Amino acid sequence: MNRRKLLHILGLQSLALPFLEALAPRNAWAQNTSIKRVLFVIHRHGTIPIRWAIPESNTYLLSELLNPLSSYQNNISQVLGINNPIPYLSASPHIHGLAEASLLTAHLPREQLVYGKFLSQGPSIDHLIGRHLSVDCPHHAIHLSIGSDEGSPITNTHFLFDEHGYPVSSVADPLQAYTLLFGSSPMETSQLDAIHDHTNFLSQYLGQEDVHRLNHHKERLFEIEQSLVSATCSPIEPSQQEYLYNDDNIAQTQIELLTTAFACNQTRMGTLIFDHLEETPMSWAGNGQTPIYDRSEYRTWEDFIHYGNTNDDPDLFQGYLWYSKKVQQLLNALNNKVDINGQNLLDGTLVIWLSNFENGAQHSLENLPIVLMGAAQSAQGQLLDYRDTPYSLADLWLSVLQSIGHDQLEFGLQHPNVRMESIPNLI
Repeated sequence: MNRRKLLHILGLQSLALPFLEALAPRNAWAQNTSIKRVLFVIHRHGTIPIRWAIPESNTYLLSELLNPLSSYQNNISQVLGINNPIPYLSASPHIHGLAEASLLTAHLPREQLVYGKFLSQGPSIDHLIGRHLSVDCPHHAIHLSIGSDEGSPITNTHFLFDEHGYPVSSVADPLQAYTLLFGSSPMETSQLDAIHDHTNFLSQYLGQEDVHRLNHHKERLFEIEQSLVSATCSPIEPSQQEYLYNDDNIAQTQIELLTTAFACNQTRMGTLIFDHLEETPMSWAGNGQTPIYDRSEYRTWEDFIHYGNTNDDPDLFQGYLWYSKKVQQLLNALNNKVDINGQNLLDGTLVIWLSNFENGAQHSLENLPIVLMGAAQSAQGQLLDYRDTPYSLADLWLSVLQSIGHDQLEFGLQHPNVRMESIPNLI
């Protein structure tokens, strides 16, 4: 039970008790490694497969691309052999849109909205997780992006869908994300407002001394609530100049906002999507000044991935390495914060990092790059290789749902080519 729920129950059922401390749960601040929150990190265009994993070693070794995560090597699990067969079942030639729309839904898209963009036949998994885990939070889920459509503060990522299969947008502007999450004062959203009428009613039947004790008790509850909230829910409002035209700074700001939202129980479901970076020169992934690729030869980052040397180009490597560095920053932020129960955020958060392709140049959908971190059972510094008997994304997402106590027995497309079974001891 979290502190806010405790305060609510104490307020309604124990109004006459003068000493809150006597009722505080003894183990409220003890660590619990079970999954309290889920966070998806998604980047586009796959990876450099031969530099992503080292499967031949007897002990788990981090590859070049994952080296920034070395501080957390014993708290991650790299997974091989998860496939996405859904796009192959469609007659549409828009492989990018199909790979995006099916990544978190494991569903065949329903119909095409515009060129290469689809509706889904079902919700993305974040929708089910948010409805299950965030029932007592202000937001069922928080979706933040790095990069947007032509600088728009809200972007349609084409990965997220609601229960009707319609696209769900994410917030790409840190200022707008800040306003959404922390724009109101904690005083305006007190969890104790519900007991105000109860105390007034009860006061009519009490003597003056008992009324005084009751009011003192209520004030004490309010003070404790505010101390819990203000300790974690007062981030500094981002300055637009700090991240203008610089996705590296945007990423750092969005990470801080999302992890702070977790810390103050704004939500227990989040997505962080590296989205629409194609038109940027990605100078911040290299020396911070010049584009990491020749813009006279490659118009966009996507062009560079498709037509550059996918294995040996040092600039391509730097671009993909940047994603790992941002995931490292995310893990640092989670590890340096606690939730409202005093639990380390990283210990209680299942972090899943993945991409829509294995190899962006080849549009390959087998063996997607996936890393599990934080609260996953298997996140103990190991490489899990299922390539001999591969699983599908539907199996992975079913495993996630069952791990958080959801009663889902199946997820995604039911098809003879898509087996439906959870992956044992993974999540």
